[in-house]
Amino acid sequence: MKYKNLGDEKAELNCRRNGFMNFFLVELFIQVQKQEKKKKFMKDKIPRNI
Repeated sequence: MKYKNLGDEKAELNCRRNGFMNFFLVELFIQVQKQEKKKKFMKDKIPRNI
């Protein structure tokens, strides 16, 4: 892909970096949610087994 000037290239890089960061944050959030659910699930399970 050819760029008209350096500004366009910088904008493209910023856009990609922001997209990557957003993707990373969303993935991180999903992982945290899964962990929380698992913890809650385990908490719910333990009393019933005793």
